[in-house]
Amino acid sequence: MRLAGYDYRGAALFCEDVSLEEIAARAGTPCYVYSSRGILEAFHSYDRALAGLPHRVCYAVKANSNLAVLALLHEAGAGFDIVSGGELFRVLAAGGDPARVVFSGVGKTAQEIDYALETGIHSFNAESEPELSLLEALAARRGLRARVGLRVNPDVDAATHPYISTGLREHKFGIPIAEAEGLLQRRAAWPHLALEGRAATSVPSFSIRRPCSKPSTTCLRSPGASPGSASSTSAAASASPTALISKGPTSHSSSPPSARSSPDPTCSC
Repeated sequence: MRLAGYDYRGAALFCEDVSLEEIAARAGTPCYVYSSRGILEAFHSYDRALAGLPHRVCYAVKANSNLAVLALLHEAGAGFDIVSGGELFRVLAAGGDPARVVFSGVGKTAQEIDYALETGIHSFNAESEPELSLLEALAARRGLRARVGLRVNPDVDAATHPYISTGLREHKFGIPIAEAEGLLQRRAAWPHLALEGRAATSVPSFSIRRPCSKPSTTCLRSPGASPGSASSTSAAASASPTALISKGPTSHSSSPPSARSSPDPTCSC
């Protein structure tokens, strides 16, 4: 598989138009060399796949927090998904817009949450009810209303490597799906939080389906699943369309997931 931005010219390996042998001679080894062309090709391929839908592609800063990489993606219009206050600091240091930052991850500290509120990030993905209570207290102290999505653990085996599996009941990630509805019914307890959506963790492939006849839901069914099966679910829809990108549970393709419309026009809620 050819890695975008890298190619051999004769026996010499190049990154774009620069010989890696020359870089090694000047900088020594080990040395990390990133292709801006390759990074941007990857970003734009995801962005194009969602053309026509309201969306923002957010780069996971934990993948590589090099300031030059972050600055390049900011200039391209990317948002950023962070999991710590340190990652937020680096996004801001690279010139990133806090209004395009989403704070995810377990174990957020009060200091990190307060820092994120102070800088004005876009939203938080909350992992638990205690985290919601902490967010409420800190937002109230600042007189703010924080935007929050709920990370729901669906207790679904995504058939992936056990080291990166996050969607089963025994994993530490997300609010158990059996508790999510009751938690939403108690949302009046958090007047300084705007619960605007949810983030599902580690689910099998889904295809986009048209909104069903009930205006508060959108039918989302795993390809090949029958209506009402264990893999069939519905998600609360916001004022704008909700898109799930198909993600093969065992796919390791370098191509981005693509949005796929179901051929069946009938709602299967």
